[in-house]
Amino acid sequence: MMDREILHIFLRSGPARKYDVGHFSKRVVAENPDGSGLLFKTHFLNHAILFKYIVTDKFRTICDERPISTIIYSPYDYSKPGDGGESFVFSEENFQRFYQYKLRSENLDVASYSADLDVLTVLSSVPTFSPIIIELAFGRANLRPSNIYFDLTPELRVKLNNHMKARIRPLIVAAYERSSCDIDRAVEEMTSKLLYLEDAASVMPLIEALRLDPATALEVLSSWIGITYFEYEYAALQPQLRGFSEWISKNVNAKDSLRPNESEYMTTLSQFVRGKMKEEWARVVDLSKTYRETYHALVFKGDIKRFADFLFSCRNVYWDLGETLGRFEQTTIAWRLFERQQMGQKPSYRALISLFTVLRKLLGAPPAVAVPVAEEAMGENRGGFSTLTADLF
Repeated sequence: MMDREILHIFLRSGPARKYDVGHFSKRVVAENPDGSGLLFKTHFLNHAILFKYIVTDKFRTICDERPISTIIYSPYDYSKPGDGGESFVFSEENFQRFYQYKLRSENLDVASYSADLDVLTVLSSVPTFSPIIIELAFGRANLRPSNIYFDLTPELRVKLNNHMKARIRPLIVAAYERSSCDIDRAVEEMTSKLLYLEDAASVMPLIEALRLDPATALEVLSSWIGITYFEYEYAALQPQLRGFSEWISKNVNAKDSLRPNESEYMTTLSQFVRGKMKEEWARVVDLSKTYRETYHALVFKGDIKRFADFLFSCRNVYWDLGETLGRFEQTTIAWRLFERQQMGQKPSYRALISLFTVLRKLLGAPPAVAVPVAEEAMGENRGGFSTLTADLF
């Protein structure tokens, strides 16, 4: 599914694209030598590495509504995952076949298989492995793995929860605007229920206020919470992307020593990378503009309809932002690794070509969904997505 070079980049990825179960399993065993508290019942899964990846049609076995597949990668040597291994695109059918193949048995241990299928289903239900995203997904599924598997410091957990509470509060105020109840108490109670959605009844006042279909409301609200979290992720990633953009300009434009054919090839590769980054960043900025404007219309003008309309398309936006975040994260990781390898020296033509070739592979797949082009520039900074600037590339 992916060549060795791309595998190595994925193995260096951050949480947007990679979930190293084996890494967390070692920490669990260090605390509990008997293995209690491990995420999976089956041995090979506790040493697996999961990736988020857009799989070509040839290999796609998931529902078309989910543009991002989850790949389960089982290394031949758990201590050297870059040396190769076996993998499959997650689906219940594929998992059953691989499970029987790895255990060399036609008979399923039904209890273990079912428990592990539930965990993999949760991990496949979200577009990234960002810790707070998967923690909330497990909470909604009423599963409670060890906190080790979420890898969140108490400080970061509080910061992210406060960020999401601030975004959630206006929706709850809107839901109770005609009620005589204690708004502050309602905010606390509803926020807790919303962050750990388990059933529509618990958040019905919010569902009714936002005019959501109860049949799909949980998925819509979960997607909106994910988008709210991506505010934080994109704002944190923006300085690295700006640094990468400036680095490209500095290194690619210095081509005096290159032969004409080398210069032309370098220009072609670098323009493709910059063009894709610019295109995808423009989509993120446009989505942020739509989200910010509809949200502000709700908060400052009481216009629920525009925000409700945005929520209606929220699911596709959520997955699209998750996929683009993965591309950006991998690009900056590949660039930082390249910079460390150069040790402050001017990179050679061959080294630059190698980097841009890898980046072309990482950025080459089409975007998950189409996004309309924004007609206006970003407004003043107000935190979150509103801090994103449109001129990165």
